[in-house]
Amino acid sequence: MRPRLIRLIMLACVMLASIHMYGQDKALFLGTTQQLLKNLQQPVSKMVQQQQVTGIQLKVSSTETFFAKANFRQAADNASERIIGEIAGVPRSSFYIKVAGNSLLGNIILQNSKKAYKYYSDNNGNAYVKEVDINKVICVDYATGPEGASNATTHARGQAPLAIDPNLLKLESFPGAKGCILLDFDGQYVSGTQWNNGNPINAQPANLTDAQILEVWELISEDYKPFHVNITTNETVFNTYAKNRRMRVIFTPTNTAAPGAGGVAYLESFSWNDDTPCWVFNNGVKGAGDAGAHEAGHTVGLNHDGRTSPAEEYYAGQGDWAPIMGVSYYKPIGQWSKGEYASANNTEDDLSIVTSATYGFGYRTDDYGNTTGTASPLVFDAGNSVKTAGLIERTGDIDVFSFSTSGGNISLNFNPATRHPDLDILATIYNSSGGVVTTANPAGLPASISTNLAAGNYFVSVTGTGAGNPRTDGYSNYGSLGVYTITGTIPRGSGGNQPPVVNITVPTSGTSYTAPANINIQATATDSDGSVAKVEFFNGSTSLAVVNAAPYNYAWNNVGAGSYTITAVATDDKGATTTSAPVNISVTTSGNQPPRVNITSPANNASFTAPASVAIQATATDSDGSIVSVEFFNGSTSLAVVSAPPYSYTWSNVATGNYVLTAKATDNQGSSTTSAAVNIKVSNGGGNCAGVPAYQPYPKIYSKGERAVYNNNLYECTSDGIYNITPGSAWWWWTLIGPCSGSSAVQSVRITNDVNASDQLSVYPNPVTGNMMQLQVSGQPGEQLIIEVWSLNGNQPLLRQTHVIGAKGPQVIRLDVSKVPAGSWIIRTNNQQSGKQGSIKIVRI
Repeated sequence: MRPRLIRLIMLACVMLASIHMYGQDKALFLGTTQQLLKNLQQPVSKMVQQQQVTGIQLKVSSTETFFAKANFRQAADNASERIIGEIAGVPRSSFYIKVAGNSLLGNIILQNSKKAYKYYSDNNGNAYVKEVDINKVICVDYATGPEGASNATTHARGQAPLAIDPNLLKLESFPGAKGCILLDFDGQYVSGTQWNNGNPINAQPANLTDAQILEVWELISEDYKPFHVNITTNETVFNTYAKNRRMRVIFTPTNTAAPGAGGVAYLESFSWNDDTPCWVFNNGVKGAGDAGAHEAGHTVGLNHDGRTSPAEEYYAGQGDWAPIMGVSYYKPIGQWSKGEYASANNTEDDLSIVTSATYGFGYRTDDYGNTTGTASPLVFDAGNSVKTAGLIERTGDIDVFSFSTSGGNISLNFNPATRHPDLDILATIYNSSGGVVTTANPAGLPASISTNLAAGNYFVSVTGTGAGNPRTDGYSNYGSLGVYTITGTIPRGSGGNQPPVVNITVPTSGTSYTAPANINIQATATDSDGSVAKVEFFNGSTSLAVVNAAPYNYAWNNVGAGSYTITAVATDDKGATTTSAPVNISVTTSGNQPPRVNITSPANNASFTAPASVAIQATATDSDGSIVSVEFFNGSTSLAVVSAPPYSYTWSNVATGNYVLTAKATDNQGSSTTSAAVNIKVSNGGGNCAGVPAYQPYPKIYSKGERAVYNNNLYECTSDGIYNITPGSAWWWWTLIGPCSGSSAVQSVRITNDVNASDQLSVYPNPVTGNMMQLQVSGQPGEQLIIEVWSLNGNQPLLRQTHVIGAKGPQVIRLDVSKVPAGSWIIRTNNQQSGKQGSIKIVRI
């Protein structure tokens, strides 16, 4: 048998084995997405490792079903819910399911066994699950960087980390870009995501110096420079973007999300619309920077770059080069790849995936023309030295510039980014007829040209190039992208005419109009050694108008629906011409689409006990723009304005009465929408039931420690994910605290985890009238106790304090609550050594 045929047969066998291994031909039909959701809303109870656990059943094949514990549930409406948790009794396992109408997204991950399952739906709203390669779901076992991962117990900045220079938290690579990637160095509290099985993570600040933070931002900015995305450290800027147009990359020593890894991310999570972040745990500039680019790459759909021979998930590169989606720590050049090296296990087109419509930002607009006919003039500074900058944003992009010389030796230097460049430069000089005069492509990334030219007009081009053999020791021009500068000297005098300079200032690329549109086009044009004779405006190759004198404006009226490319061509008094950079605009048949807004909590007709603390939550989206603000109202009275998600507000000390709540969303073009009204009732109450809402059936879902009033009794939920279980009917899901009666000076609650009756959490006074209160707890010397103050329906603690128990027996702890607003709150305690937990409601007056 011929060797080629043998190799083809072997390859086919490997492919079939892979398909069988991951069960990709055996997707399990789960009914419709709504049938699946209904099944997931039926809790079951089961003994797991000698403990009674309330959970749900996750069927993954005709013969296998997992019993899962839900740690986080969030229902937007009756047809939509997010559920996050873990497979009960299985270490390093997690699951995530999101149902939104007919759409299903989710996964099950079993880290120890390297298995994964993917949930998805078809166009008809049918739900499926199938086994897949775990690397297609999450970045598994990504190696630590050259300086290792950060130590989770210490900080490079000291035991009490120094504040980061405020200027380093304002960096932006592309203000106003269509997408945003936030590099988060100053710590973050994360909750309600897949990480840590839906449980919170309190991530500490990065173990990086200020100088390292700046350099990491520069490295990642250069990797993402070709794209219409803003790499920023500014939290305020990040919050202006819609959730499906942004990603948070957290740099931290807190490696709860993936112990032992250099970083971790979920594939395609940029578009999940739920603010699931990705993580980097590495020290050092290369370790943190390359990992940040790699993990952010996963969130925009990129898989690992490895090899089939030898079999490896991450390729460490060749020569001076490595793929970003492999492991690029040990090579000076890290680029996007399409698997051109030998034995590549992944030949996907990185650039095409990142710029796809899925993630909504695409490439940057080409900054300079690609031909001598569309060349822009080289820019000179006041000292008559060349000073021009540009960007090669696409494979094969060529930036062409024109210049004139009086004759003599010219010297030009072409340099990529100062630190961590991706662009290998090929520079070429052409004569006025377009013939090549000389080319520079030396070893290394920069290039330079020093040559003697006769007086006349010339062109110079810059493009990306490769080096060596892309299969064995080098790379092609595919990922040779990034910024560059041109500096140097050119003899200038009367020997050559300098072409004019022209730019369109209005409109800007990306502007959208409504048909029939009236489009005002404005341009600026100058000529350094003469005058501008005329400016001609074009739509594509069609002339729109000729303007012979400044101001160079044209009113293009009654424009129909479509996409248009506008340019301006300036001609000087000696006949030289220059074409502006193109401006792309669109004209649509309909105007701005108004935003959508819904109040998700409280439920309509919910009841509360005075003085009530009402947590109001809303969702808001805008199909053709972004949300500027969400304003909450009681009737016609404004309660609060929230300018960034999550759109929530806690209305405290609400007196008895009937109230009508609405939310008004306003988009970036000024359109607004008011939500459907939600009616609530606040009744008289007192004592230990004050401020606790009445029990609510589904869609309200209760979490462990949450309280409710039912039949004039106060109950506390003992498990997560409980709904439609009436308090008093199932003691293992609801604990009776007692009847609604007058409050006492000291209130106590039994601490959970099978402890003695003497283990109590007591608070005094309650209600709290001053700024200090006392907590009495029990424990062993040296045990660490975390104390948190939560809103009744909050997503993160308002106040957090750590206390080390100094002696055996009851301990009295003074807690400063001066920053806790008036209203009803929950105090939670968690003993980090024994696992004992307690919670009790307090009222702050």
